[in-house]
Amino acid sequence: MDKVLQDKRMNPEVVKSALKLQEFANRLLKPLGGYWLWCQGFRERKHQAQLYAIGRTTQKNRKPVTNAPPGHSYHEYGLALDGVPVIKGKAAWTRSDLFKMIGKLAIIYGLSWAGNFKNSVAKWDLGHFEKNFGLTIADLEKGKKPKGV
Repeated sequence: MDKVLQDKRMNPEVVKSALKLQEFANRLLKPLGGYWLWCQGFRERKHQAQLYAIGRTTQKNRKPVTNAPPGHSYHEYGLALDGVPVIKGKAAWTRSDLFKMIGKLAIIYGLSWAGNFKNSVAKWDLGHFEKNFGLTIADLEKGKKPKGV
């Protein structure tokens, strides 16, 4: 199991869904010499702030890596993960075909995929998956939690 999924701050239902998606993705990627890796999950608010600064106030020569400022990411509540296909030992960040293939399967396992988000800015974040249980960030900020957790 990826270290990201072992983090106790991750919602257990999100972890279950992520494991199921990963298992299926691994079967699809195996003929390519690959597998699916969950590389990010829960983030502290400070880490979210650092990521949000990239391309804005730090590392201005880079494109932003997230559109969510601190306090506005499902990662901060253990409800989001970022993953990547790994082919022959290398992260395949540019393989949008593979992200789309895995992303389309996400709904089967109860996860939303950024490639399907209506917000066009999120579409560049093809490795992003989440399960928000119908809760908004505002709900979570008010202390609401997914049922059964």
